[in-house]
Amino acid sequence: MSFRAYRLPSNSSTDSARSVSLEEFTALGWKILPSQLSPQDLEQTARKLAQELGYPLTEGSVVPFSFKDLATNSQQMAREKLAKLAQISPEADRVISQEAIVIVTEGSLKFDVEDIISKNWIRVEIPGNGGTLLRAPAGAKYRISFDQQSMNLVGVAFLKGVLANVEIIEAKDLETHAVRKAYLRNIRQA
Repeated sequence: MSFRAYRLPSNSSTDSARSVSLEEFTALGWKILPSQLSPQDLEQTARKLAQELGYPLTEGSVVPFSFKDLATNSQQMAREKLAKLAQISPEADRVISQEAIVIVTEGSLKFDVEDIISKNWIRVEIPGNGGTLLRAPAGAKYRISFDQQSMNLVGVAFLKGVLANVEIIEAKDLETHAVRKAYLRNIRQA
């Protein structure tokens, strides 16, 4: 299992065909761990990492999800977050207010991450065979492509807080939000 990350073309001074290394991706506060583990072993690995990082492992902070079969999502997940995501344009920049560890056990995912160092966007593609652990920092700007392939996504999200308190911060509020400011400070200090 692997992933692909590369710079999206935005200006002529940057080599847009250049791949992004795992180190560059990590410098932005993101972590990605492709794995050959079974979905159960991957979930146990994520659970252990979440515990080591001080995440609560409660019903409200461990959230199984499925875009393939929306009926399998918890009522809280569907009501509180999927409805909110549906209102936001797929191309819109967004920030999540809590750090999260997400495991993709089935399906593919394509998303863009803002590279605040080079002032570009990085496209990350996770192939369709699952088996990826992703740690997303609170305050990082991203865009998710909800195409046909992404709609087959199945996995589990481990939240640093609880789902009920997660905010999806929209573009108009990004630069003044405390979570975003804290993220920018942390990246610039690294």
